[in-house]
Amino acid sequence: TPNQPTIIDLSTPPLIEFIDIGHTFPVDATHAVKEVETEEEDCPVLRKVTFTLEPGEKIALLGQSGAGKSTIMNILLRAIDPTVGEVRINGANLKDIDLINWYSNIGYIPQQSQIFDGTLRYNLIYGLPPERQKTITDEELWTLMKSLQIDFGLRLTHGLDTLVGKNGLKLSGGQAQRLAIGAAVMEGMSFGDPWERGKRAAVAGGVGALSGLAGEGLSALLLPRQSMP
Repeated sequence: TPNQPTIIDLSTPPLIEFIDIGHTFPVDATHAVKEVETEEEDCPVLRKVTFTLEPGEKIALLGQSGAGKSTIMNILLRAIDPTVGEVRINGANLKDIDLINWYSNIGYIPQQSQIFDGTLRYNLIYGLPPERQKTITDEELWTLMKSLQIDFGLRLTHGLDTLVGKNGLKLSGGQAQRLAIGAAVMEGMSFGDPWERGKRAAVAGGVGALSGLAGEGLSALLLPRQSMP
């Protein structure tokens, strides 16, 4: 029925289409001092943005700071809806898709990665059910780290039990981001076919952090940290 959210099959990576997307922020949301009267019009951020993310494809969005890359990400996450146009997931309008259905199949890794004060092992498995945390092997974790090109070099003083420090203080920015990606794809992961039951679509803050992903079982929309000159 029209009032029922749409449930889509995400057993394989979806086809994601941005169709003539436009988004405008109200002018008062762009001014720090709202008391100042202004005759400026609303602020358009996106105009007629159209692109397709094929199943298993990785796409990087390049542009100057303020060009609307984060707005596109927020639209895909349903944090905001576009002013005009639509996003289609396997042909269904994203606005009509059940949010639990959608969120259970995407992962978001921000530029500033959330790292817990604990060990490397804990940061990789914290999202797993307790029973799975007890049974997962070091070999499985090393396989994941290798696939994501996680290399801590001399920082890896105690293997998987190396302390990473509060907010990943002992890690470089790239290492912290790779560790966050590892945690995001760990849940439900099958190491026989690493991305078979992993997250089907990923939205990430850096291109290099996902350079180790193999195969076509994961789609990724990448927002490079650096802006174009």
